[in-house]
Amino acid sequence: MVLDGVGGDLVQRGVDALRPHGRLVAFSAGGGSVDTGSLLGGLKTVSGFSIGLVSREQPELVDQMRAELWRLLAAGDLHPAHTELSFEHVGEAVALVAERRNLGRVLLRPGN
Repeated sequence: MVLDGVGGDLVQRGVDALRPHGRLVAFSAGGGSVDTGSLLGGLKTVSGFSIGLVSREQPELVDQMRAELWRLLAAGDLHPAHTELSFEHVGEAVALVAERRNLGRVLLRPGN
């Protein structure tokens, strides 16, 4: 499975990385296109997901899931991936994101 939150040219790269019977889930607003021939031979699939659509059609579901996430975070059961740097390292932070080397969010901490 490939989860694509970027879109654009990376959608096809994600499909190409799938094994047979693999699935790509696109959840970005970045668009992109897929060569259908690259799907058929390996029985691969592409699905779209939009939390915006879910929140408009099932707001109670989003509220329930949000409450559960906050509960799990408060209990220490979730450990979101992030990189935290002091503001003096803003250049390094920008490079991490620009070069797609970050895992999760990049946080800048104000100096003392």
